[in-house]
Amino acid sequence: MSRWNTAVRTLAVGAAALFAVVAAPPAVQASHEPRAPREFVALQDVDPTIRQEMRYVTPHNFVGTRIAGYRQPLCVLTAPAARALHRAQRALLRQGYSLKVYDC
Repeated sequence: MSRWNTAVRTLAVGAAALFAVVAAPPAVQASHEPRAPREFVALQDVDPTIRQEMRYVTPHNFVGTRIAGYRQPLCVLTAPAARALHRAQRALLRQGYSLKVYDC
């Protein structure tokens, strides 16, 4: 094969690859942030006095880098679990103690 044919073939393959990338449909994106199902609540909305340490959303965790999927430092629990923690927190506060949760 001549150098001319090789150059034309290389250019054609490159152009086809570029066209495939440019012509590809855009990636589908959500129109809004994902929402938790109805039966889940943010712990801070149920009891803001419970201390929360959300480390997975920061590099300050056992892996040393932010964990994929954690977008916000927000503790999300089922409503019954959040209410149970609230009841425990009320009892502990009367004794001078407090709950602290990690990466829930």
